[in-house]
Amino acid sequence: MIRLWRSWLEWLTEPPKPQIAFQLTSRYMSGLRVTGKDKGQNKHVVLPVDAKTLRPSFSGINILEPARLETLLREGKDNLPINGHPVGVLLPEACQRTFVFSFSSLPRSPQEREQIIQHRIKKQMPMLAPNSRLAFYRMKAGEKERVFVAIANISVIKEYEGIFTRCGLKVGWVGVPIVGLYNVETWPTDRNVLLANLEENSLSLLTVIGGEVVLARQKASFLPDSGEAGISDKMSTILQEIENTLNFIEDQEGQTIHSLRLRLGRISDERMVRDTLADRLDCPVEDLTVSIPSTMRPEDRSLLAPLIGYLG
Repeated sequence: MIRLWRSWLEWLTEPPKPQIAFQLTSRYMSGLRVTGKDKGQNKHVVLPVDAKTLRPSFSGINILEPARLETLLREGKDNLPINGHPVGVLLPEACQRTFVFSFSSLPRSPQEREQIIQHRIKKQMPMLAPNSRLAFYRMKAGEKERVFVAIANISVIKEYEGIFTRCGLKVGWVGVPIVGLYNVETWPTDRNVLLANLEENSLSLLTVIGGEVVLARQKASFLPDSGEAGISDKMSTILQEIENTLNFIEDQEGQTIHSLRLRLGRISDERMVRDTLADRLDCPVEDLTVSIPSTMRPEDRSLLAPLIGYLG
């Protein structure tokens, strides 16, 4: 498993050239296979996931019905010519914790860099389990250095990797959905944008100031034991998280967010979510732009957007 997580670390510094990847959520499983320049030959699949099959968690059991998930994964595999290629996997964002840290400078030694980053993480997560794994990516931001960090529990990674292995699939790397969404867009340097990825049981936010990522935030669950609650019951918490982030950026960075870029997973009451956000927020609410591949249905393009950001 250390090898798997290092593969992701290598991707964060040197993008891979994968052909196939899957994303798992509590409501759907998606898969995408790209075939180079001929976008018309790309293959994709989107399959519904029963609510009792998968419940994403940072530390607990995630896969409640392994046999059901294996059946879905085998169906997805049959729709995408795998041909022995290793596959990428985007785990549910509720399985991971992401942060963006700012430093005036970082030491050249990889060991010293990791120690400094781990020290910052422990301030955010003082009870971090010793079997957690992290990957980080350095980003220059003017005179500062910013580091995007993702953390996952090794037992959770093994749980998902085991499902893929039993289906005859070799996992080559693991990724974060919101990173794929960031890769989909070309971000303006003259406007500040808050990217929001809303799934049925998680909200992830990425703040992009002048084209640079400065803040990552997550809300892994909206209500206690909220697996069966409708999205409308969670809107007050969703709005609060977004407004808190907008206020934090204004107070700490001295910046105003000009628009909210929204991507919705397969959730209930999509129109209600868009209308509520548009009515309650001071900034305009826009859908995430996914321009490729144009042959997909718009609803599939949105669900596949994180994978397109990695493979497209």
